[in-house]
Amino acid sequence: MLGTLDPADGGVFQITVPDFNRDPAFKRLKEGSTELGKIDIVLKDKVGETVGVIRPKDASLGQRGLNIQADYPNEITFTRAR
Repeated sequence: MLGTLDPADGGVFQITVPDFNRDPAFKRLKEGSTELGKIDIVLKDKVGETVGVIRPKDASLGQRGLNIQADYPNEITFTRAR
């Protein structure tokens, strides 16, 4: 779990994404690859049941997850992916 979303906050949440570029195992996986990968953001209720999956609102159609990158904008708007 990366963070908690409280519905009373109007959908605003904050998470800290690990710096995968510093992970030796990740460096081996990305060698020769132009895409670093994606992070799927799955929303679960308190008992662990999946209630939805979200993706960045400006993502291309069909794209899932948040692109892994060195840094992120201060604010990203998400939309329901499924």
